[in-house]
Amino acid sequence: MIDRLPAVPPHVDVDARTRETLIGAVKLVLGRMKQAGLLDNSIEYPHLLGDARRMADFIRLFKNNRRLAQDLALDIKGRAVEADDERLVCGVTLAQVERMLVFTCAKRVFQDGGKETIPPGIESYIAFAWQLPLLEAYKVLLSPAHIKILDANLLLLRDIRSIRAVAVGDPSRLRQAMDVAGPRFAEAIAANPDCLAGLGRVEKAVFDRLARYAGPRIWDTLAHEAQVVAELAGRPPERLKALGPSMGDICLAALLLLDDVPSHLFEPFMESFRAILGPEGGALLGDEAFVREILREVVERFRSLKDMPENKRGNIAEIADLKWSALAPKIDAWRAGRPAAS
Repeated sequence: MIDRLPAVPPHVDVDARTRETLIGAVKLVLGRMKQAGLLDNSIEYPHLLGDARRMADFIRLFKNNRRLAQDLALDIKGRAVEADDERLVCGVTLAQVERMLVFTCAKRVFQDGGKETIPPGIESYIAFAWQLPLLEAYKVLLSPAHIKILDANLLLLRDIRSIRAVAVGDPSRLRQAMDVAGPRFAEAIAANPDCLAGLGRVEKAVFDRLARYAGPRIWDTLAHEAQVVAELAGRPPERLKALGPSMGDICLAALLLLDDVPSHLFEPFMESFRAILGPEGGALLGDEAFVREILREVVERFRSLKDMPENKRGNIAEIADLKWSALAPKIDAWRAGRPAAS
């Protein structure tokens, strides 16, 4: 899980002679890869520049087979360079060479009718081979406004899913999501990028309150549909405390039904539910069929306890445990009879 920004190798301007030397070395390594049977013999240097997938394969193969270039990647003392941030005899590092190759490939991807259309600011953050399969998504899905707002945070988008999560909303919503999450924005993207929609709709105070009780499940909580997030935002602290991490699973039908559980019973009700059914059971709260066929009956049983005398409420937790334990076999049988998820 990537929850922090990777360090971008410093940009470097190389003179024509150094550029030709680097290109020559790349071509030589490419030839050695073909001789070793690692690449198809038909692939030439221009093919790498014009095909992001091939460039990604080339860089991956180089990193996994550095022996092919041990006489080429040398430092000023003639020693083989081991790390990507060590300076080569020509004055640049392997990481900077990677950045140059990736960006050269990116310029081809962003061409439109023979004209480069790279959005302003993105050049600073296209530097890594893992970005090569994402270049087309950058081009098609992200607007210049999204890219401007993201700035260095573009590097947090490690897959198509996260790019789509950013692109689906208005740029102003992205700005709000970043402001609300603050220093936890990287954590949010890494955990569940679909939470951006929720982050873009809530105020900071609401986020802080939900995060306090949902804990690490806050990002799944905010990934719910808008009405679920709005309903949770309107719940009092004691209900949110009882829901706890279950907020990350719950569907709207379950949330509304659970309002029928009396307040003094709700926390032991939820604690027993999680303890007896375990982590896999938690996901049942997001299953509308479970809500209709099982949960409704359970809630009715607990509603019958609302008039329990005050002097007998000390054993509510024990009662909740007994009720959920008694229901566990029925729930297991219900789950076993469900069709397997496709």
